[in-house]
Amino acid sequence: MQADKQSSRERLRSLKETLVRLWPMFKVGFVFPLAVVPLLLAKHPSVAVGLGILVILAGYALFARLMNRSLVLKKEDLIAVIAVFFLFTLELIFLYAVYYRNIALAGTPSGIAAPLPSITDAFYFSTATFTSLGFGDIVPLSPAGKWMVTSQALLGMTHAVLFVVVFLRNLDFSAAHGSAR
Repeated sequence: MQADKQSSRERLRSLKETLVRLWPMFKVGFVFPLAVVPLLLAKHPSVAVGLGILVILAGYALFARLMNRSLVLKKEDLIAVIAVFFLFTLELIFLYAVYYRNIALAGTPSGIAAPLPSITDAFYFSTATFTSLGFGDIVPLSPAGKWMVTSQALLGMTHAVLFVVVFLRNLDFSAAHGSAR
């Protein structure tokens, strides 16, 4: 009973230390919603898209820098890192979905570019684009839409590569090799 309490305390202390180390990444997450500001302020959709893409990419560059250079992880942190990447993935997909929902960027292959009819359609299209699935039922139809989709697809690939790099950088191969002997 006493050992269980101590083990629980150690796990809570470890979780707290992990959250303190990961806090800089969470702060960067607050930059991404600023990408919606151009959507609200720009009078021309192409300007909103261009500024939105710049804000998203700048925020992501800051996130990538923190993840790859200044963050030192312990083995116990890897689950938390998965959660952080998942949350940032959802945040990025949602930000792009807001653009697809509010600006005439995409539509059906035979249609005219129009804002997607629901946030569900926008989130679906954004997820398919971010993951590079691209089913083809919704496609970019305007030049601004093509730029938005291109930036999101490239960001999705970069995000996947960064995720793998962070894991490989923090994986302790010597421990796995030593236990096989």
